[in-house]
This record gives sequence, C-alpha cells and structure tokens, in this order.
Amino acid sequence: MSITQSLLTKISGFHRPKPLPRLPSTHLNGKMRVLAIA
Repeated sequence: MSITQSLLTKISGFHRPKPLPRLPSTHLNGKMRVLAIA
C-alpha cells in the first residue's frame, strides 16, 4: 500500500506541473487505475 501510494503521489506530482493533452492524460489515468487496483 505504502509503495503504491508513494508512486501515485510521484505520478500526481509530475502530472500536476506538466499539463498534458487529453489523450496522454486518459492513458495515464488508466495506468493510475491499474496501480490503484494493484
């Protein structure tokens, strides 16, 4: 849980300062969901 949370926080940290288009954002959201489930 802690490792996944740290990864999510890092991803969110990189995702916030860098505004990505809708396509990459949706792709990253899919990965985030997979990480959250795993």
